[in-house]
Parts: sequence; C-alpha cells; structure tokens
Amino acid sequence: MSVGDLITIQRDSEGDVISWSHLVKSSRSTLWLMAYGDYSVEGVLDGLKRLGCNVEDLKQFRYFSIDVPEDCSLADLDQCLDGLDEENSALAYPSFRH
Repeated sequence: MSVGDLITIQRDSEGDVISWSHLVKSSRSTLWLMAYGDYSVEGVLDGLKRLGCNVEDLKQFRYFSIDVPEDCSLADLDQCLDGLDEENSALAYPSFRH
C-alpha cells in the first residue's frame, strides 16, 4: 500500500479490519529500510528527503518507511540508495510503481 491508494476494507463483527483490497493504486512507491546495529542511515535519509520523499521511522527498531513521490527520478533514487551498506542494512520494495 502506498500514499494516495484508495482501498476498501472488510470488518469482522467487532469492527476490526480483517481484509482490504485496492480500488485505485496511486503512482507513488513505498520502500522499507532497516538499519542493523549502530549503522547510521541518516545521510541516505537526508538525500531521500531532498528528492521529495517522506520518511517515517520506528526509532526503537531502526525501521524506516519511505514514501517516494511519482515525480521522483528513478536514477536519482537509485543513486541515493547506492549509499547504503548492504551488510548493515536491508531494503524492501513492498509497493514499487516507478
């Protein structure tokens, strides 16, 4: 799921969401980043923000969710992400639409 997606949900008898599906998918992408140990990803995150990406974090776990706007250049995004050390971080693309 990405920012701007329109979804429909199904609830159980207690009102809890038990499933969802897309009605319309946006043109935005979502990336997930995890940093291991004391490895700093601040430089990469700063670069992503300069590209117009929004970053949310779970600091206690060192997890980051990155919202990539549709007008962000894939080449610029790749160049920024190339700054990550693969031994000290993990990157996933749960919703890649570029």
